[in-house]
Order: sequence, then structure tokens, then C-alpha cells
Amino acid sequence: MTRFPLLLLGAFAATAFAEPKPVPRMQAVPQAHAQISFQRDGVELTRYHFGDDNPRPYLFPQPQREGQAAGAAAGGAAEGGGGA
Repeated sequence: MTRFPLLLLGAFAATAFAEPKPVPRMQAVPQAHAQISFQRDGVELTRYHFGDDNPRPYLFPQPQREGQAAGAAAGGAAEGGGGA
């Protein structure tokens, strides 16, 4: 009968002093109004908007490679390749 309380105490001691897991570098954090914030090291990269009030889901701001203008990938007006 005395073995059960000691076993329970041992299990509690093992979990009470366990090292916490580190916070992941990349996280998808739920937000209000049908949005998800994508964050790296606590800094928001983009936000995913979805839900019944949107005609279709979208990311804003659009993720871009470092140093690239928003319309440059598609040859848009940012590079002078598009437009009228």
C-alpha cells in the first residue's frame, strides 16, 4: 500500500523539474476576424485572411524575396514591364 504514494510522488517530481521546450522560430498564431498571423522569431511576416466575409482567402502583405518589388516577379509596373 505504501508503494503507490511513492510511485505517484516520483512521477510528479519527474514532470515538475523537466526542462521546458523552446518556442518554435516559426509559428502560425490564430487572430480575431478569421485571420492567422505567420510569425518568425515573434515578428509577423504575413497574415492569412479567410472566412465567409471574404470572396476568397488571401495573404497580406504579399511575401516577397528580400529586395524585390511587389510587381517585379510578374513583370508588373514596378519594373516597367506592364501596364498600358
